[in-house]
Amino acid sequence: MTEFQMYKESFKRPKNYFELSSQEQWDLDKNLGIEDWEGCNMTFAQQQRYWAHYDAIPANTNGNKDSYMTVNIDSIRAIGTALG
Repeated sequence: MTEFQMYKESFKRPKNYFELSSQEQWDLDKNLGIEDWEGCNMTFAQQQRYWAHYDAIPANTNGNKDSYMTVNIDSIRAIGTALG
């Protein structure tokens, strides 16, 4: 499966994916066939769509992969504008 195919499969995850335990996340990804997906090489638009799917954006919390903050699409647009 290509990176793009795995990206598309990731939208079959539940919206609360990042609230699940790491084992539950792994089980879901394995069932979708994307347990090896790294989420690399996404365009900015793909990243926006990805995070909008979960109504979340990753927070910089010193490596805590389970941390995220909830935002709305207007916040994502504002971040994109600020980053240019």
